[in-house]
Amino acid sequence: MRQKKKTPKKQAVEIVVLSFLIALFGGAILLMTVPSPQILLEGKPTERVDVFATYTDAGASARFLFFDISDRIVSSETVDTSRPGRYQIRYAVSVFLKDAAVFRTVEVVDRTPPVVTLVGDSELRLEDIRDFSDPGATAQDNYDGDLSSSVTLSHTEKKIEKGEDAGGTEYTYTYSVLDSSGNTGFATRRVLVLDKTPPVITLRGEETVTVMLGQPYEEQGAAAEDAVSGEVEVSVSGSVDTGTEGEYAVRYTAEDEAGNTAEVIRKVRVKKPLPAVSQGQPLTPGGSYVALTFDDGPSGNTTAVLDVLQKYGVKATFFILNYSESQIPLLKRIVNEGHTLAIHSYSHDYSAIYTSADAYMNGVYTMRDKILRDTGYSATILRFPGGSSNTVSRSYCSGVMTRLAKRTAEEGYTYFDWNVDSGDADGNCMSKDYLVKNVKNGLRQGRVNVVLMHDAAPKTTTPQALPEIIADAQAKGYTFIPLSSSVPPVHHGINN
Repeated sequence: MRQKKKTPKKQAVEIVVLSFLIALFGGAILLMTVPSPQILLEGKPTERVDVFATYTDAGASARFLFFDISDRIVSSETVDTSRPGRYQIRYAVSVFLKDAAVFRTVEVVDRTPPVVTLVGDSELRLEDIRDFSDPGATAQDNYDGDLSSSVTLSHTEKKIEKGEDAGGTEYTYTYSVLDSSGNTGFATRRVLVLDKTPPVITLRGEETVTVMLGQPYEEQGAAAEDAVSGEVEVSVSGSVDTGTEGEYAVRYTAEDEAGNTAEVIRKVRVKKPLPAVSQGQPLTPGGSYVALTFDDGPSGNTTAVLDVLQKYGVKATFFILNYSESQIPLLKRIVNEGHTLAIHSYSHDYSAIYTSADAYMNGVYTMRDKILRDTGYSATILRFPGGSSNTVSRSYCSGVMTRLAKRTAEEGYTYFDWNVDSGDADGNCMSKDYLVKNVKNGLRQGRVNVVLMHDAAPKTTTPQALPEIIADAQAKGYTFIPLSSSVPPVHHGINN
């Protein structure tokens, strides 16, 4: 800055005084003996000012002999507060070839740290640190501007030993940034990880299971999944006495790595099955019945089927084809164990049996006489191969199924179709679960459910499915029956 200029009046006084001195002492002597002017700084010789702040110069004062010559001071240099730096202001004064100068140092400095702003919440609570997705932070500096791209991240973690969050882990994330002046700005985010959610237990099978008295209880188990630990082990406790009626509880417990536990209970009811219905016994109107029927035997699978039926005390119906002498004992077992031995046909060759009504009936007569001779059993229950609704017979004789339905009734035979299909004819070895599902879904309360199954040699999964089918139906209150002339017939619509 530059000092104010003297007024004409002050200059005149000085000239007068100096002129007097020169005249009194002589010019040369005066210049040698007169001291230099003195300059005194106002304020501090070194000052600091923040960048972008307003700087106000405190100025200086000057004296020569006993005169105040402050207004003759000339200052140089300006201070640019828009950028950091070191500036020197020179204060100078000159009187009669006598000079004086002093300096002030002004430092423009950036002392303001960047401002770091978190994106998202400063505190989070999670059950798994893997769920933490860092939202980041931004940084703004008063001098350097946007420093977001320069933000660095570090973190620490510690276990929490006490308090309501004991057992958890505290993660401290620190976001820091350095500006060009060396100032550091930072912000922190606290993430508390504490698993308080127990595993989820999923039962295999039903929550309530009914087992018939004396039949085995098959434990289906359960699986448990935890949000943090993943799959965890399930412990099973409790026992079921299938020899005693009552309700039992089977407990399933699981514990995750954080010590959270879950428990699920399955109820198991042990009860007596409904009384069996023998052949010819009248049915209760509106009752719920299941008639298991097996086509295309006998075979080795017939033995497996009979073993399951005997175990569960269930009577069924077997629609057989022509058989060998070695299979006669198997037919006798069917009869002796109270099942219905019925006629399917002499063979399953459509091109032979459906060429005429006589062709089919001749096969029936042959089978009837053979069964009577070999077992002493009079077979009067029929099932047409393919069912009465089959259309393949059209290829061999038009209207044959219509004529057969009428003729069999006139000759004292009762034919049955089915209203529940197990699906075991969809392939040679359909899965056990597939068969069980089809039968379960097909059963209806308040009617006679005639279930189509097969005991031909390839149908190895059919006897495997029987235990679950029988147990489920008994648990739901169904009564198993063998077919007879006293059972209301189940017929399809005839298509030929």
